[in-house]
Amino acid sequence: MSNHKFTENSYEQALISLFRDELGYEYIYGPDIERDYRKPFYVDALVPAIKRINPTLPKEAIDEALRQIQHATDSTLIASNEDFIRQMQDGMEVPYVLNGEERTDLVQLIDYDNYTNNSFHIA
Repeated sequence: MSNHKFTENSYEQALISLFRDELGYEYIYGPDIERDYRKPFYVDALVPAIKRINPTLPKEAIDEALRQIQHATDSTLIASNEDFIRQMQDGMEVPYVLNGEERTDLVQLIDYDNYTNNSFHIA
């Protein structure tokens, strides 16, 4: 029988070890992250990842995608979560104006073809 007690900290450390050491996630110590905790996204990782995943899209399309992601318009949390899951799976169509011309492009949030373009963090 083991003398190790099960604690929240031991569980947290086991998960960090699994994600960091076994799955290759980048570990970030939570208190070191400077961000607006009223927003659910870690923008310092989100912005470069979307740019990396969508290198051919203009800044206007990326900016509109980021605006939509951060300002969900659905009336309920469940609807917002369902919409975000759909966007992660299928991408999101974003309208924008480039050189005075209205356009629409598909912005991918996850690169399913080249997973190394994605960011994997555990905090």
